[in-house]
Amino acid sequence: VTTTGGGYAYGFTGNNFKLQPQFTKSFEYGLEGSFFKKRLGINLSVYKNKTTDQIFFPRVSYGAGFVLKYFNGGDVQNKGIEIQLTGTPVKTKNVTWDLTFNFDHFENTVLKINAGPGGYYESDTWVYGNLRTQTSPGKSIYSLYGTAFAKNDKGQLLISPTTGLPVTTSNFNQPFVYVGDRAPDFSIGILNSISYKTFTLSFNLDIRKGGDIFNGTEMALYRNGLSTRTLDRETPRIIQGVLNDGLQNTANPTPNNIVITPYFRNDFYQSTAAGGAGFVEADFVEKNIKWLRMRDLTLSYKLHADVVKRFRIKSASFFITATDLFLITNYAGADPSVNTNTASAGGIGGMGIDYGSISTPRAINTGIRISF
Repeated sequence: VTTTGGGYAYGFTGNNFKLQPQFTKSFEYGLEGSFFKKRLGINLSVYKNKTTDQIFFPRVSYGAGFVLKYFNGGDVQNKGIEIQLTGTPVKTKNVTWDLTFNFDHFENTVLKINAGPGGYYESDTWVYGNLRTQTSPGKSIYSLYGTAFAKNDKGQLLISPTTGLPVTTSNFNQPFVYVGDRAPDFSIGILNSISYKTFTLSFNLDIRKGGDIFNGTEMALYRNGLSTRTLDRETPRIIQGVLNDGLQNTANPTPNNIVITPYFRNDFYQSTAAGGAGFVEADFVEKNIKWLRMRDLTLSYKLHADVVKRFRIKSASFFITATDLFLITNYAGADPSVNTNTASAGGIGGMGIDYGSISTPRAINTGIRISF
């Protein structure tokens, strides 16, 4: 591109003359049927697809002279099952109940990646601390990487003999290690529509099991002494583990016996410190999150045909809709359905990364539908 005052400079996006086309091979098997005079229906789909030379659009090193560049990222495989059941459990002269049940389970695996030994990471998700979305061969694209506590060969926590604090992976020049996977085990959607004469009640239940979430909000509160997890800061303690004194992987490692009091130790509330740290990002990755939420509920009333004719219209109805009425979850944060990025980030973005996010507000809407 031309520059002010003349001359030339690199553009925002760099060329890649070695870029290869992306191909996807898909296999899908399905079953569809209806029974009992269409009172029960089933739609089953089992799929598997493999994408080779998948095209990525990552940020590149400043030394390249560009900001973004297209690359052939590698090979990715997806496989899963989708089931949809439809039915009418109740059907009488005045009452009708229609039900739709959706089940979804998938597995994602990165087979090959054209990047360094650490794999590929999404820079737009590196928003707080040493936690970001990153993947490598054998993992899923939903993986989370960050700093974790270091352990010996027996899985015991390593403790710095000088500070009494746990040693982190960053102390071994490994700031980013695998700490979680945001992909759910399965998700279920249940749609109900119950009609009685001219009244209709419909609601949508959303169920999810599995998947990890990084609670960055709780980590920020903890780091600043505002979390309830810091209330015991004046209590002396010995962190259970073994000293990182050269004997940690022998038959007789040295048990930690160093007493510390967090109130007098600023480094206890740091995640990266030369002599160990009091916490790491992996501490705030909440595992196996589940939820049940009411996505929406609508009650409507349809005017009788005789009334509608008087106004010379085809149909008219009144409705009231409530969204996100309740949420039941084992997640400690405000809302497990979070994404720290906007849609412009593309892909799955910052799904499952919670930093300053607020829960979806409850809302009530009323209106009139008229057909002419």
